[in-house]
Amino acid sequence: MQADNANFTGGGHTFGNNSTVNNTNIYGGAHALENLKEFVSFAALHDSAEQDPDRCCHPGTRKSVLSQLRHWIDNPNPTDRIFWLHGPAGAGKSAIAQTIAREYNKGGVAATFFFYRSDPGRNDGNRLFTTIAWQLAFSIPAVKDFIIAALEKTPHLPMKAMETQFEELVAHPTNNIASQMPQLAPVVIIDGVDECANEQLQRRFLSVIGNAVKDPHCPLRFLIISRPEALIEETLHQFKDFTLRIDLATLDDANRDIEKYLVDQFSDIASKRGLDPLWPGQETINEIVLKSSGNFILPSTLMRFIGDEDHNPESQLDIVRKLKPPGTMSPFAFLDELYLEILKRQPDQEFLKTFLALIIGRSSIKQDVFYNGVFRNSVFHGSALHGSTFHNSTFHSNVFHGSGLHGSMFDNSTFDNSAFDNNALHGSRFNNNSEFQRSMFHDRGIAR
Repeated sequence: MQADNANFTGGGHTFGNNSTVNNTNIYGGAHALENLKEFVSFAALHDSAEQDPDRCCHPGTRKSVLSQLRHWIDNPNPTDRIFWLHGPAGAGKSAIAQTIAREYNKGGVAATFFFYRSDPGRNDGNRLFTTIAWQLAFSIPAVKDFIIAALEKTPHLPMKAMETQFEELVAHPTNNIASQMPQLAPVVIIDGVDECANEQLQRRFLSVIGNAVKDPHCPLRFLIISRPEALIEETLHQFKDFTLRIDLATLDDANRDIEKYLVDQFSDIASKRGLDPLWPGQETINEIVLKSSGNFILPSTLMRFIGDEDHNPESQLDIVRKLKPPGTMSPFAFLDELYLEILKRQPDQEFLKTFLALIIGRSSIKQDVFYNGVFRNSVFHGSALHGSTFHNSTFHSNVFHGSGLHGSMFDNSTFDNSAFDNNALHGSRFNNNSEFQRSMFHDRGIAR
């Protein structure tokens, strides 16, 4: 196989010189790729239908970290093959990853994988390298022949250990063309490593990547994004000589960025709803910035709630102002208090308890089926819960993603003085929710 003037593409878009690659047998190549396709998590791609199109950095914010990432991508350094960006829950890591992935979609970023804890297709580390290989076959056409050849030689390759998958489907194909394309330095973005359900798989694929970049023939670079979990830090520390790292918690522009975001969002709401252009005033903005503690999840959720088109924004803001979570200044406690307030306002509390029991149980029902079933129930249709929360992708993230509501709302202290009975949530309704699932999904003809 030979790659002449091979192209390098990103996100399915070709760029670079014209390619005259000698392709393998069309039928055989198609058959091999179809075999690989069965092991690809398409939902994990940055531009998949599963991704929130609004989840990117607000214009004019995160300038410092985005500048450093752009410099790293645009100026390949042979030593810094891994860029580890880490920060706490709610810091906006995935928004940064999405922003970079979209910006370099036509050049620079060759593959992406966004882990997501509650999605079986996106929390499985065994699908990581097969998904990356699939994207490389189309983003760097010159490697497609090598990937196809590996699959034709070993059809069950996607079922082998991830170390073998990487070696045969990622390392060998890219290494083989590196000598002919010395300028090639494609970036692979892996977001939410801590969302991989199996910690040992986290360690294994990070070790595979770390060992790969030590090879001077490896053209690939990896942008790794995660929370600062001990296992991840320990593993990447073994490859510290090849790793550049940034801790989002140490950057001093978070509060300034949050303030800009709030000012712009309030201004937009005021303009659309005919309010005073200066509404709600700098004091209110400062209060939200303080409560956010540098985390973007609180202001982004609040603005979706306040800006809900089905409700008066001034009334929504009044609800927010009255929230007083007990005993803590944590932005997540404030979020939990907001969600509790919304949930208490729902008219059918019995149905709601069953619904929350399903969430606690991490039901295996696919999210889209779950929500379709819920919203066919008139309890939710047209309500604040439906309009500003459950159809709010931030809420989807918090409930199923673990960065807010599910992480702390369902403990005993939260429910001591609430309208909900915590024991009921964990009791018979939870244990017998299969009957609820059947009535909601199967009987409505939407089970899959």
